[in-house]
Amino acid sequence: MARARVARRLRDEEVVAAAVRVVLETGVVVGQELLRDLVLELVGDRGGAPAGLTPERARRLAARSGLVEIDVRVRDGGTTPDLDGCLVCASALERTANRTLTGGRVPTGYRCRRCGWWTGARELRVPARYVFAAKLERKGGQTRFRRSERQRTL
Repeated sequence: MARARVARRLRDEEVVAAAVRVVLETGVVVGQELLRDLVLELVGDRGGAPAGLTPERARRLAARSGLVEIDVRVRDGGTTPDLDGCLVCASALERTANRTLTGGRVPTGYRCRRCGWWTGARELRVPARYVFAAKLERKGGQTRFRRSERQRTL
């Protein structure tokens, strides 16, 4: 009777390093499945057992690393429930609110401080497609942070 080969779980550091390298080499990766496939291709079979990685885990680790910029394409998902964590990176969400003329607060939605995903208080913005790009760039043999168009100077 043949034994089934169990995929070994990659360490978080291995996934993040491979994801950053993949994004630096390819420039832009469209879709979390493609990111997972490229990371697994780069890591390969070490120690005889194939490596296992889900697309969701690859996306969350890339988002939490701070080295990969994620552009999230969204679709409408109905009414917004009470959310505990970010739908992109699973980090804690911050409730956003506006002040009224009388000094009260009106909830306007949720925002993730780590990856920047947000949703309104009434309409849920469900992530539908992910575009990964490097926050780092290589110039003249040096690797440094790339300035994002979203960043502002004070």
